Amino acid sequence: MAAILAICVIWHIASVTGMDRPKGMEGKKYATWDLDIPETAKKFLSAVKKGYEYSIFYKNLTK
Repeated sequence: MAAILAICVIWHIASVTGMDRPKGMEGKKYATWDLDIPETAKKFLSAVKKGYEYSIFYKNLTK
């Protein structure tokens, strides 16, 4: 649940700053704290579809 909340907060901040589309991200710097965002998003969505909770902080699956 915390991961979903974090994604919602990030999405809201991105939409407010105009960084919710690739065009809005041009020329801007943003931090990822060395996270592989696309791969993490794929794992998260795959886990949710299978009924698991995926923690991006601990990198594990729990059912």
